[in-house]
Amino acid sequence: MKNRFLLPLSGEYIIKVSGKNILSFFNYCHKEKIIISELKHIDEKTIKIKVLKSDYQKLKKLKKNYKIKIIGRTGVLKLKKDWKKNKHLIVAIICGYFILLVLNSIIFEVKIIHEKKEIRAIIQSSMEKYNLKPLTFKKSFKEISKIKQKILADNKEKLEWLEISIYGSSYIVKAEERRKSIPKEEYKHQHIIAKKDGLIVNVYAKTGEIIYDKNEYVKKGTIIISGNITKDGNVVKKVKAEGNVLAEVWYRVSVEYPLKQTVIHSTETVKNSYKLKFLNFDFYLWNKNPFKNQIKKEEVILSHSFLPFQLIRVKNRKTIVEEKIYSKDEALLAAKKLAQEKLLGKDNEERKIIEEKILKYYVNSSKIYLDIFYVVLEDIALPSEIKEEAKN
Repeated sequence: MKNRFLLPLSGEYIIKVSGKNILSFFNYCHKEKIIISELKHIDEKTIKIKVLKSDYQKLKKLKKNYKIKIIGRTGVLKLKKDWKKNKHLIVAIICGYFILLVLNSIIFEVKIIHEKKEIRAIIQSSMEKYNLKPLTFKKSFKEISKIKQKILADNKEKLEWLEISIYGSSYIVKAEERRKSIPKEEYKHQHIIAKKDGLIVNVYAKTGEIIYDKNEYVKKGTIIISGNITKDGNVVKKVKAEGNVLAEVWYRVSVEYPLKQTVIHSTETVKNSYKLKFLNFDFYLWNKNPFKNQIKKEEVILSHSFLPFQLIRVKNRKTIVEEKIYSKDEALLAAKKLAQEKLLGKDNEERKIIEEKILKYYVNSSKIYLDIFYVVLEDIALPSEIKEEAKN
């Protein structure tokens, strides 16, 4: 009875037995307590039976009188046979699977999206500092979030906002430059000077003497409102000159804009998947990639303080990837808008464009290049300290 429960576990031989006296064969099996779990008569002299491996060893003694041939196996015996026959293929498949797991865990590209080379260089240097670079293992969502905060802290004077996403085997990095206004220094005694070249449109002096007025052109550093109060050509006192100088300032802005862009739109469709993370290897339980294009957001729901093991819920948000191709006119309009944003956002100062003129532009196979001349209305007033002259 005990052996009957072991049949599915240990496996059996499927044997073809041929001989003149099959009845004697059955008598021998009964005498040796050989369990036949399945019997099929093929003809008067041939049967097919299933027996345990241990019982097959007993039957081998009858090979002089009967033709006994193994024609199949079940359970563990079949697995062992299949393993011997296909072990090289199985090993290759297993190795291939683990190689794919490893490759899927490696980053091959870091793409930094920003128009300024300086900002791209800062981000790239910071990414490399925290080992977010090609040919390294992917970081978890939690690790990336921590590193993002560190990069922002390290570059708080340069970066306002940073996003690091994983798309396939790439890190996609987007950033926003921090734009801050330079506070005007004020002194006990000061002039108001021009902080850049410009044509004066209007001067308002709260205190001090106006030296240059409307429709006069001034160079950078020129005193427009003096803190020296004069009488008959002599300085009678010094004050803190205050006021505003509205002037026309000229700029030349160069931009480039792609004729083709990959635009990713997030949708409201979300599906959850779960994975086990061991060291830097991810083993998805199911639903690894429910959508063709998606953004993944990870949440650790189970972890251990000492073991490198985590159970992670992955929220897969479906995205629509649009390959947008611009005509020359569309690209030109987009480039002009980009140039205006670049100009008006510069230094975070208030500016008003009163005239613009395209100096030149040209288009190649992938981008449009544009140079624009702008006349901008802005305040060019800058306090400058009146230094005391050294007395002999």
